[in-house]
Amino acid sequence: MNVCAGPGYGYAWLGRRDAQACTGVEALTTAADSNAVAHYHHADRRQASLLARGLLRYLYQRLYAMETDVAIVKSADGCPALADSAGRYLLYASITHSHDMVAVALDETGAIGIDVELCRTERDWPAIARRIFPKRIAERLQSAENFYRAWCLYEAWGKANHLQHINVTQNSGLLSLLEDCLNDAIHPNVIMFCPDDDYQASVFRRSASA
Repeated sequence: MNVCAGPGYGYAWLGRRDAQACTGVEALTTAADSNAVAHYHHADRRQASLLARGLLRYLYQRLYAMETDVAIVKSADGCPALADSAGRYLLYASITHSHDMVAVALDETGAIGIDVELCRTERDWPAIARRIFPKRIAERLQSAENFYRAWCLYEAWGKANHLQHINVTQNSGLLSLLEDCLNDAIHPNVIMFCPDDDYQASVFRRSASA
C-alpha cells in the first residue's frame, strides 16, 4: 500500500497481488460497500471495486487519523464523496482500478479524478490516440508510455468534471493540460506517477483556477 498527500488532498494505490494488504483493506469495507458493488457480474470487478472502497476508508483514516465511519456517496454534481452519518459532505473522492492495480484519491476543496491504466503495448494504441485526441496531440504520442500518460490524464480530468465523452478539441483547458503533459511541464492541478513498472496513473484536482 502506498499513500501520498499534499495540502488538502491525498491519493493511494494498492497492487492486488499484495494479499496481506488487500485483506487489511477489505476488513475496512461495510455491508453498504458490498451492496454497492453487487451489480457487477464479474467477481474480479466486484473485488476491485470493493477494494477501492476499502482503500478510500484507509486513506481517510491515514490522512485524518480518524476511525469514524463514513459513507461513500455521490455529491450534488455526481462525483463520489465521503459523507458523515448526517449526510454532510466531508471530502470529494475518486476511484479507479485496472487489472491488478487499485487507486483512490480524496480532496477537501473540490472534485478530484484519478485514473490508472495497465500499459498494454499489444493494444492498437495509435488508433485509439487518433480517435480520441486532436491530430497535433496524437502525432506526438510516439510510444505506448506517452499514450498511456495522456490517456490517464484525459480520464482523470473527465472524472473530476463528471464527463464520460469528451471532445478534447472543444475543451481548451484539457487540451492545454495534455500539451503540458507532453512537454513535461508542471501543473498545480495535475500529478502523474507510475504505481508499478507496467502502469501509468494521473490525478487531476478541479479548482476555481483549473
